[in-house]
Amino acid sequence: MNATIPLPMAESDRAGRDRLELLTTLINGPSFDPLFCRDVIRIPSDHPVYPWQCVVADCERSRWATGDLCAIHRAQWNKAKAAGTRRAAFVRSALPLTRTVSLEPIICRICVHRPAFNRQLALCHRHRNRWRAHVRTHGTKTGFERWLKTQTPYPTYGECRTGACLELATSPLGLCVLHEDRYGDVGKPGGATLPRGWFGSYEYHDKPVPVRYDDESAFRRWCAAQVPVMRIGDLNLRGLRPLLRAEIRWGLHAHVQGEQRQAWELPWLQPCWNSATTDVLSRCSTSTLPAARKTTSDG
Repeated sequence: MNATIPLPMAESDRAGRDRLELLTTLINGPSFDPLFCRDVIRIPSDHPVYPWQCVVADCERSRWATGDLCAIHRAQWNKAKAAGTRRAAFVRSALPLTRTVSLEPIICRICVHRPAFNRQLALCHRHRNRWRAHVRTHGTKTGFERWLKTQTPYPTYGECRTGACLELATSPLGLCVLHEDRYGDVGKPGGATLPRGWFGSYEYHDKPVPVRYDDESAFRRWCAAQVPVMRIGDLNLRGLRPLLRAEIRWGLHAHVQGEQRQAWELPWLQPCWNSATTDVLSRCSTSTLPAARKTTSDG
């Protein structure tokens, strides 16, 4: 039988190194599901064990919390249930909803490496402003597509400076839009700021924009401690220690292989990994290794 083994605190000790070596061998083996090999694991919406799409037919929205309905259908179901409707009848009769959140980040169609400020037009903040200025001056007679052909891309701000995030930075501060909001919400540790009027004074004239700090080390520490932005259908393992990353990969694979497997919804899996990113989770005791038999008592 398989044994449940406490995870060593880190790969720096002998037990941790041995366990990481064993896990790495198993993960690189031919029977390991390649779906779980990447640092950002992209789960199909209809995965039999890790589903994330609402069960209402043709609904494009993701499940809410630990249920199998999206937030809107969950609220509708609660009302229907109170009225005596059977769940199967509700699922059959519920109207599907279109997705409101993109599976992939929307980028500027001109810059390619800046995030889109206007999602409908797929333009960054600067190109959105240029399009609006063009419309005020010339109207829309020239057409959006013709206007696009006259535009040139602007330099990228790079990737978000937080360690595990894959999003593009939205300004010279170096944070994506969500992390920039979070940074402001917690009082801007380290006091990283851009000069007042930085766009008109610097970027508009193609000058590099300086970032000012009260304490740059504090800002970098804050960035390093941040969890990634959650994307529908993704499990992001970036920023985790190699041992914990391997444990998670093996745990996901092993759970799929079980005969009495139960569905694990993604909305609660990513927060579990996030707690590990911030060192709240220092050990895990749910993974099983076929090679580790009889190392604990059968209880």
